[in-house]
This record gives sequence, structure tokens and C-alpha cells, in this order.
Amino acid sequence: MPVFNAESTGQDVVNTFPEQVKSLVITGATGSSIGSAAALALASASPGKIILVNRNATKSQELIDSIHTSYPSAPITHVVCNLSSLSSVEEAASEILKEAPSLDILINNAATPPGPYSQTVDGIESQFAIDYVSHFLLTNLLMPSIIAAGPGARVVNVSSSAARHRTHLDFEDYNFSNGEKYTAFDGYTQAKLAIIVFTIALAKRMEKLQMQSFSLHPGSILSSMRSQVSSDDWKSAEKRREEAGTKTEGVKKKTIEQGCSTMLVAALDPGLADHSGSYLSDGVLATETIRALNSGADEAAEKLWKITEKLVGREFTWS
Repeated sequence: MPVFNAESTGQDVVNTFPEQVKSLVITGATGSSIGSAAALALASASPGKIILVNRNATKSQELIDSIHTSYPSAPITHVVCNLSSLSSVEEAASEILKEAPSLDILINNAATPPGPYSQTVDGIESQFAIDYVSHFLLTNLLMPSIIAAGPGARVVNVSSSAARHRTHLDFEDYNFSNGEKYTAFDGYTQAKLAIIVFTIALAKRMEKLQMQSFSLHPGSILSSMRSQVSSDDWKSAEKRREEAGTKTEGVKKKTIEQGCSTMLVAALDPGLADHSGSYLSDGVLATETIRALNSGADEAAEKLWKITEKLVGREFTWS
């Protein structure tokens, strides 16, 4: 069985499992990011189709053009989607279903950096909406294509070890009292925990179809997102991490090529088939504890699912 670690790159993973690279969708693949690095590595393995889902069509095309310099025949397209708008997610999902009637892998990677309090057009706190709620909606809307791919299809949700800093999800006040109780770090950690809890609920529903879902921490990355976080927000977050004994200053940073490796392990490694719902870090099943999941994880997962259905105004019965 192959062994991956913090030094492994996405290309290492793809080279190990090239036959698993089929048709896939990845959100948030632009610029100098782990999503872009993942797309480049995947393109090397003659995929059936890669669909990039981003809000900026120009940046998507720039990435496609860049990948085509190395892999001219790679079948890569893009779909515009603004994850801060549920109606945009619905439009994007409709387009993806037409382009990919069979979808083997969905990688929910897009995220917004921690910042000042704001709400989306749908009245949802922005980090919670973009990182989690919109991916919940996109995943469920794409289920016809994922189910069509058959057993072994996967949904991969990129989270963060920052989820360790929350003891629970606040189901009653996900909007932080309209910002009165908000800090950028709290917004970030709540969104990342929701992603992990969603993965548990999703895995339960996918199990009977012999499909899997995983969440993961990609590592501390040298990417363009770090530059988008204000100095004050970063210092505040580091203080909270230091209090919890999980300070990131001094931790070796990963390149984007290393940072995308764990998401590709989750997407491609057939050896994980019996571990659906699990959380990965550094290319393996994580040993770190997510405090909020120490008890009642399944109950929390079902409660989150129902609340999110209300937020998106839909009930999903595909399972």
C-alpha cells in the first residue's frame, strides 16, 4: 500500500493512481492555489474530463491555457459560479450536469479568506455560505451525475485543522447575531467544522450506493490566499491558536504542489474505500482529534443537513 506524507506532491499521488483519474469537477482552481496545482497534476493522467468551477472566467481560462502548454490534449473546460449566490450555484450545477452526465469525482475546494463580517445576497454569513452552504447545494444538485458514475464515485471536501478550535456548531446562530458576536477566526473555524460534519452526513447517504466522501486538512500552504488575510485578523487567529497549543508560526509551510496531495489521495486512493466519512491530513487518515466530534457526531451531522436544506430552500432525497 503506498505511503504518503507531508512532503508528497499531487503529482506523486496521480502517478500512483493514474487509472483512477476519470471525470471530475474541482471548485476554486485559479491562480497560485492548491486547486490549480491539483488540476495540473490530474491533467497529466489523461482524464476523461476536468471541469473547473470558478467565479472568474478569465482566470479559469488562464489556468486552462497554462495547463495546455504541458498537456495540450487535456480535456479541460470551465463553468462560472459565484459561491456567494445560491442562484449562481444552481445555474452552474445545471450547466455541469449537461457537460458531465457521469461524474466520478467532485472536489469542493473553493474558500474565501477570513475577513470582516458580511452576508451574502441570501442573508448567510459569507464564510459559512461560500465555504460550506454553497458546496452543500452544489454537491446535492450534482448527485444525478455522481450516481451515474456508479460505485467508487467520490466527493472530497477541503476543510482545515482550524476546525479543532470549535467545540460545537452553533445551529441557532450561524450568522453570529448578524455580526455582533463575530470574529474572522470564529467565522473561519465554524465554516471548516461544518465541512467536516457535512462529510459525515454525506458519507452515510452515499454508503448504500457504494460511493464515498472525505474531508481533509491540506496543511499550512504558501498560497495566494494568505496574502488576502489582513494582518490584524492573522495575528488574532495566531493568538487563538497559541492558546490552544496549535500555533502555525514556525510550522513548515507546504508548496501548493504538496498542499494539493491530500485532496488527491482522498479523491484517488482506492485503499480508502472502507473509510468513507473520514478526515485526512498529510496524505493519510488523520490522528488529530476534532473536539466537536468526540461525541454525538452523527446527530450533529443530521441536524446540520436539515438546517442547511432550509437555508438552500430544498430537500434532497436522492439517497
